Amino acid sequence: MNEPKSKAVVIGASSGMGAAVAIRLHVAGYDLVLADLVLDRLEDLSSRLGAEALEVDVASDHAVRALTKHCESGVDALVITAGLSASMAPFERILDVNLGGTARVLREFAPIMNQGGAAVCFSSMAGHVPGPIDAATEAALRDTVSPALGQRVMSALAPELRLTGMAYALSKYGVLRLVERVGADWGRRGLRICSVSPGIIDTPMGRLESEANRATAEAALAAAPICRRGTATEVANVAAFLCSPQASFMTACDVLVDGGWIGAMRAAPGGAAFEGALTAARHKPAQH
Repeated sequence: MNEPKSKAVVIGASSGMGAAVAIRLHVAGYDLVLADLVLDRLEDLSSRLGAEALEVDVASDHAVRALTKHCESGVDALVITAGLSASMAPFERILDVNLGGTARVLREFAPIMNQGGAAVCFSSMAGHVPGPIDAATEAALRDTVSPALGQRVMSALAPELRLTGMAYALSKYGVLRLVERVGADWGRRGLRICSVSPGIIDTPMGRLESEANRATAEAALAAAPICRRGTATEVANVAAFLCSPQASFMTACDVLVDGGWIGAMRAAPGGAAFEGALTAARHKPAQH
């Protein structure tokens, strides 16, 4: 008699890195539940992979609880790729989805994860370099449970910093710190949790952001140790590894998949290419 397959849930699976993660986990033999904000976007992929497809807005308590209830028979791998870039939404929504949504999913899924299970949260290289963060902003980023996360973070910032580029960097910084904070609790449950920080990746979202800051993005890429855009598959390979038993001694940590961008920046602080890219990204105008 065949043993039942392990179950994986991928949230934000409709395209880009989320879709690549779903494909990689399918190849690894998982039964899949795929979720995204708009169900129609999942139809083709879920059909090809023989996966269940569900609609979820990670910024909604009700929606996330409904997804959790559907998966309450047990989950072995949870991957949260759902997120918004600086060009896709207003300041508050970026924080509420990228950080608040990740925290909400982790809180609801922790009790239904199977022993030995693992979660992978998607941060970004932008989360490693958000700029100076004062105590009020740090406190707002830590309080992911209270309502109106995005509004509280924005209120903690000086008016000139209330920009969608800053919202994105802070949201991804918040994910890094969240994974570190919950690691001990997940460990006591027999679970692991890590984050992945992609760099400039050749996906629809990545191309949208690169186009908005083309000159600085190209200059920064040229200065990186691996001077090209990454692929969604390269990031998915790392996420799948972190879900697997091969990563059994890794938890409460982050893996940069950025072609060496952050390492090169730290080794040569003040470099024009890197500093220009960071400044342009942080000061992307806010949407209304």
